Parts: sequence; C-alpha cells; structure tokens
Amino acid sequence: FCPEGLRPKTGVGGAPLTVRTFSGILREFIAAFETAAPQAQTFSEAMEASTSLMARDSALRAFRELMDREVASRPEALAPEAFDRLVGEAGEAV
Repeated sequence: FCPEGLRPKTGVGGAPLTVRTFSGILREFIAAFETAAPQAQTFSEAMEASTSLMARDSALRAFRELMDREVASRPEALAPEAFDRLVGEAGEAV
C-alpha cells in the first residue's frame, strides 16, 4: 500500500471526490432526495412487482448464458448484422 497508487474517486459530474469536496457533494445528494418518499404498496402489488423483477432477472440470466455460449463457440468477430440476428434469436429463445 503506497500513496502513489491512490487515485481520487470521481463524484457527481466527474468532479474528483476529495475530503474538501465531499461535504458539498453529500449536500447535493441529500437535496436531490429530500422530497423523495417511499411508495406504499398493497401486499398484492408488492408480490406482483417482486414476481415481475424475478422473471426479468431469470430471463436476463438465461439470455446472457445463451449469448455467452453462442459467442464462445465462434472464434471470429461477428459482423453487426450477424450479431443483431443472434441477439434476436437469443431473445426469442428466452
């Protein structure tokens, strides 16, 4: 561990996040969510949202696995048209 390897993180808008800029960035973040309030939901609405998110995640996982298998089986780069066709086929399969 050495100071030479340390790099400042970037905050909102790409500005460096340092000790001096932290409080200003934190104030902006707090102000951005100051009026935000949680949305109350009924149990059935919460279950519907949860089920929808789980289905989406499952479909994305299956899509990613299918695309990984297809791309891994091809040593050459795909032309944009061939890639678009592969994405369409994978989307239909999921």
